Order: sequence, then C-alpha cells, then structure tokens
Amino acid sequence: MITLVEKRVFPAASREMGAEARGEAKCALLDQLREVAGSTAAALGTSDVERVAESVVDLCQRLVPCDLAALVLPGSPTNGEDPWRVVRAVYRGSPDLVPARRDPPWAGGLLQAPIRTGTLLRTRDARGYARAAGVAHDGLADQLAIGPLLAVPLLREGLVRGVLMVANRVGARPFDQVEEAATVQLAAMAQALVENARLQGELRSRSEDLEAINRDRRQTMLAISHDLRGPASSIKGYSELVADPRLSDQGRRAILSRIASVAAQLDRLADDFTTAANLEAPEFIVSVVPMDAAQVARDVVADYRVRYPSRTLEVILEPPATGATPAVVADPDRLRQVLGNLLENAVKYTGGPVTVAVARAGGRVRFSVCDSGPGIDPEILDDIFEPFFRDPTRNRRVGGMGLGLAIVRGLVEAMDGSVEVSSGPSGSCFTLSLPSAEAV
Repeated sequence: MITLVEKRVFPAASREMGAEARGEAKCALLDQLREVAGSTAAALGTSDVERVAESVVDLCQRLVPCDLAALVLPGSPTNGEDPWRVVRAVYRGSPDLVPARRDPPWAGGLLQAPIRTGTLLRTRDARGYARAAGVAHDGLADQLAIGPLLAVPLLREGLVRGVLMVANRVGARPFDQVEEAATVQLAAMAQALVENARLQGELRSRSEDLEAINRDRRQTMLAISHDLRGPASSIKGYSELVADPRLSDQGRRAILSRIASVAAQLDRLADDFTTAANLEAPEFIVSVVPMDAAQVARDVVADYRVRYPSRTLEVILEPPATGATPAVVADPDRLRQVLGNLLENAVKYTGGPVTVAVARAGGRVRFSVCDSGPGIDPEILDDIFEPFFRDPTRNRRVGGMGLGLAIVRGLVEAMDGSVEVSSGPSGSCFTLSLPSAEAV
C-alpha cells in the first residue's frame, strides 16, 4: 500500500502569468514528469536497494531545491537494538553538509521522531531542534551546518520503512508547502520502489534456493540410480548364468553366493538410505544399554574378516586388557552399524591393514578406526560427514551413495557421542567418543 500526501490547494498564479510564462512552467513540469518517469522505470527493474535509494535521492535533489538530500533506511530492531538503527543511508549534497559519520547517532538521533512515530518533521533550524529534542549527541548541535530540514517517513501498513530528508544551510529559507508536498510524494514513490526492490531480492533469493534444492535433488537421484544400477545389473547377469543347464553344481553354488553378496549390498544401500532419512525425524530414537565395548569391536571385525578374507583387520585394546574391558553405553545395533560403516569405507578405499582400537578416556569410551591409506585431502575434511558427499579423488567405481559418514555422525550424536577425523599421508583415523557405563 502506498501512502499518498493529502490533497492540498495552492494559490494559482497562472492567471497573473503571461502566455510565455505559462508555457515555460508547463515545459518545466513536463521535464520533471519525464525525470520521475525515467527514474521510476529504471528503479522498478532492479533488486538492488542501494541503487534504488541513490536514484530516489538524485531525483529528489533535482526536483526539490535543497543543499542536502538523503534517504535513510533503518533496520528492524532485534536483541535490544535501537529501533532507529540505520542500515543504509544515501546522501547527496555539499560535502560540508554530508555527515562524516554515517552511522547512529547522527541519523538515528536527529531523525528519531519520524522513524519512531511515523510523523513528518519540519523545522527551520535543525540545530535548535536537536537541542530542544534532546538528541544532540557528542556535540551534534554545534557540528551541524544545517538549518531548514524536512524529513518524511516512508510508511507501509503503519510501519516506518525509511525517511526521506531534504535540508538547507543555516540561514537559508525554509521549505515551502509546494516543496513539502513534492517531498511527501517522492517519499511515497521511494517507499514503493524500495519495497519493490526488496521483494524482487527475496523472490530472486527464493528462486536461487529452489534451484539449488532441485539441483541437489537431481544429483541425489542420479547418485542413487548409479549405485542401484550396478548391483541390479550384476544380479540380472548372474541370474542368466545360473539358469544355464551346462553349469556345474560347483559353478552354480559360486554364482548363487555372488548373488547373495550383491543382494546384501543392495540391502545395505536401502538400510543406509532409510537410516539417513529417519535421522532428522523427531520420532527417531536409540535404545542405549551398557555393553562390552571390546566385544562389540571384535564381533564387527570378525564379520568383516569373513567378507574380506584377504584383508588384515585387527582389534587393539589401549592399554592391553588386564582385567575387565571397558563398558560403553550405546545402542548395540546402531553402534555395530557405525563401526561397520567406518570399516566398510576403510576396506573399500584403502589396501593396507585396518585397526579398531578401544580405549578408556576419562568418563568416555573411545573407538578409533584407522587405515593405512593415502589420507584425505585436508580441504574436504569438513565436508565428508555431509550426506551424499563423495571424495572427488577417490575411485568412483566403488559403490556407495556417500551416506556412510553422515549416518555415522548422526547415530553417534543420537547416542550422546561425538566423532572426529584426523588424516595424513600415512592414513586416516575416525575416532568415536561415547559415554562409559562407569560414568553413568
């Protein structure tokens, strides 16, 4: 909604004018209308609020004779900030009249009445007004070289969105009613143009956000399709081979074993996707109980030795167990899933030995899964726990949707734990810290 100035009647001097004078007045008026139209058309096509403010101030200085013109746009008060906190201020005028300080308290103090109350401010002497209104901060009244001042609030739905100000030097004539009316109308136009620019900026930002969401969605779907297509193709191919009547029983058993292995891979992909989707759900819960930390590590490593018999996988207790092993408070299934994801990555992406170390650390139990691979690029260490993130330097033929580490972080945090990673030329270590049963 645009707030327009109330209708005013001004003395008509056209009767006393000669034809030539009236013609000159009409030409001047047409020139002004062209300026207004041109500035408005240019400002409507931009989402840059600063550019709109500059256009309005330039136009104001051309249409309203003044030594200084300014458009001040306050921000919305938050966390106890002053309600007249200025976020943008565009000035045009004589250098000695433009404030050296463009932040509060100059604009915020002198213009606090129109900003706070939405009322028009018109004074013959800005210095006297500053003293009388009690806003003469830091010797403001003595520093000002401004006399006549007119400040018009930009209103929208009862809220002040800015202030358009014109001013003259000390001793200059005050602004008349015609200049006041023109400034009020320019303020109404400024409000509409500033609001239009802000809305365009918000729409552009939302459009960019939506485009980014759609782009991420497409990439996610492509990643899922890629990772599902490989196992599905393998199962199809093996199924055709196993149906061959010429195949020996031993060959058939080997192919059926491969089909089972690929099916397990598909099942793991589905579990990872389901877990990642449920991590953000408010109803997602974990059921923690005290359990033998070393035994959990041994069980998970034993499973992976069966799956990868050629790999060296070890469990290390720090220090070596001399009695009872540390007890950790965790969800048994989720902890196995976490350690399994870390082992899966270590086996897939490295070729050397992999260790799972278990140790007490104060009131916590620490699991460290370390490999002897080439390490992770330090520039992406902060990104590897993000969903669907894949290390661009790693073998892209290796399956996986980039969900493993995101699931690790989500599940560990759900069990009141934390996860860290360190990496160097000699390998990478993922360290989990979970509550100890002794500390609970």
